[in-house]
Amino acid sequence: MIKRLIGVITVKDGWAVQSMNFNTYLPMGRAEVIAENLDRWFLDEILILSIDRAGRGPDMDLLERVAAKNLTTPLTYGGGITSAAQARQLVKLGADRLCLETVCVRDVAAARAIRDAVGIQAVIRALPLGVNNGHVQQLDYHFGRYQDLDVASFYTPDDPLFSEVLAIDAQNEGGLASFNPAILTPLIAHGLQVIAFGGITTQDQIRTLYEMDNLSAVGVGNSLSYRELATRDLISFAKMHATRTTSHGAQTRGVLEW
Repeated sequence: MIKRLIGVITVKDGWAVQSMNFNTYLPMGRAEVIAENLDRWFLDEILILSIDRAGRGPDMDLLERVAAKNLTTPLTYGGGITSAAQARQLVKLGADRLCLETVCVRDVAAARAIRDAVGIQAVIRALPLGVNNGHVQQLDYHFGRYQDLDVASFYTPDDPLFSEVLAIDAQNEGGLASFNPAILTPLIAHGLQVIAFGGITTQDQIRTLYEMDNLSAVGVGNSLSYRELATRDLISFAKMHATRTTSHGAQTRGVLEW
């Protein structure tokens, strides 16, 4: 399996922010400018997470500003998506894929309609997770509490709503080299394709994650904005370990294959 490296931009109040555990935020600037920088660094995908859109709908203006940069990197948008009509509009504005969370919990019928509108390969399920008392648990952002993770409650192999899970380490997001791989165990055990995100900042972490079965991608957020040289080193390392050999002996970069 080709492994991908995804640049994650967290957005709050229309601005890109440095997020720590999704409860402390430092402003970083315009999301479209950061997206443009990530595009120049040849990441496999850019994911924009608008984390304050519950009840407000997707940030269409934000996506328009990003799309106006004419990025060559595939773009995924998440935040406030609750209907197939919104999903179609987001794709029309430039989103290659969509990331869903709340709608998958609150309105499964609407999530199914979104999947049918854009295709299952264009849908990612965001899942904030943590480990408490030795158990992998799911965080409900709206109520600020964890509950035991029951994969069967949101994943039906015969009728899946998504192609990949964005497994967010909610307890370590924004930290340095703090991602807990244990949160991936129940997802991988069910055969889900997983994107790991939250507290991933080092080459050793990426190497270890890339070796895991069913791990399709690693998402890196805050650390891509620390220092450009360090960022380039991290990306170069990830790309080197994401290559594979084709039947003709040539190497292929880890890119989206839909």
